[in-house]
Amino acid sequence: MVFSSLDDCYSMYVKYAKECGFSVRKGTTKTNFKGVLHTKYYLCTRSGLYKDKKVDTLDPNQKERVVRSNFSKRTDYGALLCVLLEAGSWKVYKFVEEQNHELVERHDKHFLPTERHLTQLLYSMVFVPLTGIDNHHCNVTFGAALLASETADTYIWLLRVFLKVVGSQPKVVVTDQDPAMKKAISVVFVDRRHRLCMWHVMHKLSLKVGVRLCNSTNFKERICGVVWTDILTPEELESEWEAVIAEFNLEDNDWLSDIFALRESWIPAYNRMEQMSGLMRTTSRSESENHFFCQVCNSKATLVDFMTHYETSIEAQPHTHLKNDHESRYKKPKLKSSYKLLEGQAVDIYTKSIFCDTQAELIGVVDCINQRYEDQPDGFVKYYVNDFQQPYKHSMHGVIEILFFGVFQVQDMQIVAPPASSRDRFAEIAGQYKYDKNPIRVPVGYKSKGSGSRKRLESKQEIAIDKQKSKSKPGAKERECQNCKGYGHYASTCKHAVIKRRSTRSSRASEE
Repeated sequence: MVFSSLDDCYSMYVKYAKECGFSVRKGTTKTNFKGVLHTKYYLCTRSGLYKDKKVDTLDPNQKERVVRSNFSKRTDYGALLCVLLEAGSWKVYKFVEEQNHELVERHDKHFLPTERHLTQLLYSMVFVPLTGIDNHHCNVTFGAALLASETADTYIWLLRVFLKVVGSQPKVVVTDQDPAMKKAISVVFVDRRHRLCMWHVMHKLSLKVGVRLCNSTNFKERICGVVWTDILTPEELESEWEAVIAEFNLEDNDWLSDIFALRESWIPAYNRMEQMSGLMRTTSRSESENHFFCQVCNSKATLVDFMTHYETSIEAQPHTHLKNDHESRYKKPKLKSSYKLLEGQAVDIYTKSIFCDTQAELIGVVDCINQRYEDQPDGFVKYYVNDFQQPYKHSMHGVIEILFFGVFQVQDMQIVAPPASSRDRFAEIAGQYKYDKNPIRVPVGYKSKGSGSRKRLESKQEIAIDKQKSKSKPGAKERECQNCKGYGHYASTCKHAVIKRRSTRSSRASEE
């Protein structure tokens, strides 16, 4: 018989052995003087003999002992197949059919070594996680699904099941640009805000406009500076966007035109007054979720393996939540604002992460409480604050209560000026004023992470060698000895000084 490859030969012999009732293993290989394989043996798994193994022991009187042998299936000799490489093909050179042991019965053939393998079923399914944010601003996985397709009907079924389990609709839903998901959300979650994830949108930027343009110019930095900021009004954003697009001649780019037409659903400038919990503007959330699920998602894993790893990962989330609750309950932060009572109430109300944001806002609005007020003819009182020196109108009906971020509450207040952003309040504290159209940004190519220059410390010998090399360079000046006016040594190591000190010591000793 002749085979085109060793794999074909091995597969044929395995099938033959299975029908006969024995198993096959790969045996000796031989190569010629050029290192080319030319002989291959395939043996019965019961051929050969086990040798007793000797291992070390802790007994000082017996350095070696014989390991107890287990039951063996080896019978020394058995069937084999030997093939030789001739003219590019593998030809059967030797074939031994006889066996010196009993063959396995048909009902026991699944115990043969070559039959001991797991059959993995590969499923072409879509993994859909449902993730939210808890009161510690941490990601929480509410559930997940494996879908056979990504159609609108499939997503509608999934969202209805989710709604049935949870019992209430979410206030905000953030997804990627999947049209089927968009249709499903509009059907199931009626009158709910649907926003697009900024990370998924901007992740496609290099692919859609070209990697060369993003890497060789500052286009990416310019467009990200316009999109990711929260200090621009919608009108200012549109003006800045058009200026960047015109500067890089991208007016004909269809993807940029389409994504800008959806700007109200993903750019923060159009959602400044909505509580998004950082869903649209924080890339770390998407990156952490991708990393979290990539640890349990593997295209080669079986469904059982996937579910086991997934459940193990999900079980760690309650522990993290309880740990954050414990720290928020028993760790008290340092009060920094001038409103100690108010800030103390915020400590009792909010969690640790929420309080840190609230504390920063309280510090920023300390000087924004009314400085003066004027009565108005229409029954209103005009208050002046320090932030923009712009008035707030408040009705005299009822008790005046001014509260910020849930700690303050405003009754019947008509706001004339737009609310100041967090960046403006922080700029007030730092003494750096107001909005600058050319904000200071991190230089391109600058990295603040890592472990320094990665340069190892040099030994004393290497330092001495480097000094010697520097002295041998043309124009290098050596240090002059102050004793003998020579070069290459110091006054403390000068030979003349050493001889002089020795003679002085000997003369003193003789005098004594």
